[in-house]
Amino acid sequence: MGSKIFAIYDPEEGFAERLARALTREEYDYRFRAFTDRSSFLDALQRERASVALVATGGMSHEESRDFLAQVRGFAKHCFRFSPRKRELGQIAESVPEFGAGPDDTASMVRRIYQYQNAQGIFRDVMETIRMETLPERIKLPGRAARKIAVFSPKGGCGKSTLALRLAQELSAQGRALLLQMDTFSEDCVREDRRGDLGDCFYYLRQNCLDKETWEGLHGSLRSVDVIGPPLNPEDMEEIGPEEWASFLEALAGFGYAFLVLDAGSSFRTISMAFESCDAVVVPGSGEPDGKWEHFMRYLKGTGHGSWESRIRRIRYLPRPEERAANEAEVRKLAAEYAR
Repeated sequence: MGSKIFAIYDPEEGFAERLARALTREEYDYRFRAFTDRSSFLDALQRERASVALVATGGMSHEESRDFLAQVRGFAKHCFRFSPRKRELGQIAESVPEFGAGPDDTASMVRRIYQYQNAQGIFRDVMETIRMETLPERIKLPGRAARKIAVFSPKGGCGKSTLALRLAQELSAQGRALLLQMDTFSEDCVREDRRGDLGDCFYYLRQNCLDKETWEGLHGSLRSVDVIGPPLNPEDMEEIGPEEWASFLEALAGFGYAFLVLDAGSSFRTISMAFESCDAVVVPGSGEPDGKWEHFMRYLKGTGHGSWESRIRRIRYLPRPEERAANEAEVRKLAAEYAR
């Protein structure tokens, strides 16, 4: 039996005890302790300074959960929270300050472990996440920043995905280009060549293992352009903030891309965080004022995003056969401008 403490807390009668017994039988290099009483759990952590604390927060309010996790994080070297969602392995649960720290201290991150699997799977996921967190940083920032261009419109059916693909293809003549399909409902350009989606990319980024080898196994290709298909599970994108988007796009630039084109769809709520990192936002349509566009601009200003107006470029781009020549001319004009 090892000397390191692995403490498990779950108020549900029997779960923590069964998990601790199962892990003890595996003869891992830990002493496994089970608790159903929160006060006893915190007292034991304070006395013994556990190496790993794995806790359940179901039934707690948001504030109660944050306070509890802050205390656990203050007493344990590694803190994890059970999650009922399978794809959340290692994902950041929420940011909580170190116990006793002031409001300006750096936040600590509590990570999630899928609860409804066997004991060996739970232990493996905990150990793998700890291993990844202690690896040296693998993502190298580029010497020259990539140009980041989003294609967006509040209107559907205006040719956003076609424009994004054509712009990426045109830019690829000037440097390596990547198309990111952010809209779940857009056509998957690389359906037959799919190896990963946008949600997978953020999963690996959070595990600190989005290195070049992993990346090459994730993206597909369409002629001269690399492509990441739309997220298969839209909920994967809901918790991604602007700083995480910035880290992701910088990591991609570090893999040698000169141009990143985001097919952002029409849901502003879904892609607003990514806009913070973009150099330009291209909006296809008639190019003329209309009620929906004016409503969208009022919405931007009302939500504190009015400064983005300077980065928005409305162009005439209509998905009609008779407009094909004009559309291609507009794409070439945009590519020449953004390749400078």
